[in-house]
Amino acid sequence: MRAMVCHALAADRSGLLFEPDWPAPPAPGPGEVTVAISHAALNYPDLLMLSGGYQFRPDLPFIPGTEACGKVIAAVSVSGPIERLSRQPGRLHAPAVIAAAERLSEVLRRNGGEG
Repeated sequence: MRAMVCHALAADRSGLLFEPDWPAPPAPGPGEVTVAISHAALNYPDLLMLSGGYQFRPDLPFIPGTEACGKVIAAVSVSGPIERLSRQPGRLHAPAVIAAAERLSEVLRRNGGEG
């Protein structure tokens, strides 16, 4: 899969590189889902993380991104479009991500976006 990957922390974000062939996430385990990301935000905490100025420093290399929306494409008991995936510790600037089901927004749009 394609992904934006941070290989080095730098204030000018020079360590952020486009990777055209990054490994896809594994199948979800118990309590997890796979979300196909359709939109991802780049927020101030993400920029701080890329420069090494955030209180949490992920292991390198990492895929940045802490807020996104998309569609659940693999899960044991949850499926369908989601409005927002939040409180995710990074990895959202990629086409798909494994996330804890409990981190999905409580607003699930069902039946083609109705109700």
